[in-house]
Amino acid sequence: MVIPTPPAVHPRLALLREYFVEDPDNEALLAELVNAALETGRPDIAIDTLAALPPELAGQAPAVHLRSMALLASGRYVEAEEVLRRLAADTVLPPGSQFNLAFALVRQGRHPEAIDMLQALLATEGAPPGTLAWLLRAIRHVHGLPAALAAWEGAPVASRSPEACGVASLLYFDADQLPRARDLARESLSQGGRSSEALATEAGAAIIEARAGDAIALLQEALSRNATDGRLWTTLAAAHMRQKDLQSATAAYENAVRFMPDHIGTWHGYAWCQIMAGALDGAASSFQRAYDLDRNFGETHGGQAVVAALQGRTSEASSAIERALRLDPAGLSARFAQAVLSGEAADRQSLLRLAHRVLGSRPAPFGGVMAQFIPAPPDDTP
Repeated sequence: MVIPTPPAVHPRLALLREYFVEDPDNEALLAELVNAALETGRPDIAIDTLAALPPELAGQAPAVHLRSMALLASGRYVEAEEVLRRLAADTVLPPGSQFNLAFALVRQGRHPEAIDMLQALLATEGAPPGTLAWLLRAIRHVHGLPAALAAWEGAPVASRSPEACGVASLLYFDADQLPRARDLARESLSQGGRSSEALATEAGAAIIEARAGDAIALLQEALSRNATDGRLWTTLAAAHMRQKDLQSATAAYENAVRFMPDHIGTWHGYAWCQIMAGALDGAASSFQRAYDLDRNFGETHGGQAVVAALQGRTSEASSAIERALRLDPAGLSARFAQAVLSGEAADRQSLLRLAHRVLGSRPAPFGGVMAQFIPAPPDDTP
């Protein structure tokens, strides 16, 4: 078995450790050391340092707060909650520790509890800058987009940190209020905020404005810090589709469905990307995953009909078309499948022509129409 080598200790962190050995009662130095450890990706050093404190110091509120920070940075959310609950049993938690406790609850998926705690914290003086941002995220998760927008609009102006502006920007983007979304994202970014939401909103605007290269750069930055965010991967796939780069779009969709396996729209996007790339078996599997999530969605049956028609399974395609039109008489996928059965997609060239004709005027997920995302036929000039 290969034992991974721990990351190197940053020189500043190493120096702070030396100073703390010489001055172990210096609380300000302890805080600086722990923060340096977390900033340089070494929460293990922070945890080990705090574990070695004498009991009379380790149980005090400042040391418990630092320990909760280190545990959160290590993904040990239950332990972080436990140490903060023990402290709360003896004293009123300071705002920073209240926020850490709410954050631990969010990370455990206990959003309703976190909402109550964050709302109470937001109403007090000294609420940490991230309070409103995480409240908006939790509210959206539990109560949906309109409730999150209402929370933003009713929040005190003083609580609207750059991070919160970034979160709100994506709320407005998803509510199809692009000008407001763009303004908030740019306000956030101009003030130093680099939240995933602000970057995703600005990237979405860039896709709409045919600046796919800018969008990709923004999304790569966001993914460098949050590589498990399926929404970011879906947006990256759209940016690559805007460039007609099916190979890169497929790779992005693979990650998107990996991290958002229960999102039907992502499976649809992945399946259509696979169809455009000629990967029909993969498209069939993707539509099947969408079908497993919801058997009564017309566009899923229409997509299955398209794949069956392209694979020459005429009877299955006809049955799927019938089901699709019964569920959604205006479904474009079913129309596409009907055109395939009529012989309009004998090869990749004719398939892409058909896609432009049938699907090209369909609104695209990030503005514009699908014709801007579908590759041109091989013998056509883009």
